Amino acid sequence: MGPAPLPVLAWLPVIAAHTGTNTIPSIAPLVTALCREAPALHWRQTYSIREVGQEFLESYGYTELIGPMAPCRSDQLACGFLLLGPRILYPRHRHEAEEIYIVLAGTAEWLQGDAVWRRHPPGSVVHHLSEELHAMRTGEEPLLALYLWRSADLNQKARLDPSGSAKTGTE
Repeated sequence: MGPAPLPVLAWLPVIAAHTGTNTIPSIAPLVTALCREAPALHWRQTYSIREVGQEFLESYGYTELIGPMAPCRSDQLACGFLLLGPRILYPRHRHEAEEIYIVLAGTAEWLQGDAVWRRHPPGSVVHHLSEELHAMRTGEEPLLALYLWRSADLNQKARLDPSGSAKTGTE
């Protein structure tokens, strides 16, 4: 018997029910397939409760298809899906890996180096350079995004910003 499903997976039926209204047509088949196959995937979390708190952990999870511990093994490229529940702040953090997100469902805001929150609806591409400080937050709907990481060392963990959490205003 595998690990208990992450609480954030409860949002996948909501995403599936709104596929077509909160996704773009070319992405809808991927979202539908992922929502259907999610129970067979290995969903994980990177952080501990001490680092980010219980509320965040209940609204956060990812599954990796390509990467160091994924079904398709790679030490320099990672690809998978990030799921965040509504009304959650993913705190400011950085990592050596260059990162690209493609928003599949839901609209979220990203904060990058210039400290301005920007909305990214489905179909948006968000790029983070290596070691670029960034954060994200969701509104009233959950976020499903495809991610790509490229790095010489994918075994390293993201480092949370020690100066505190990201700004919460609507700059």
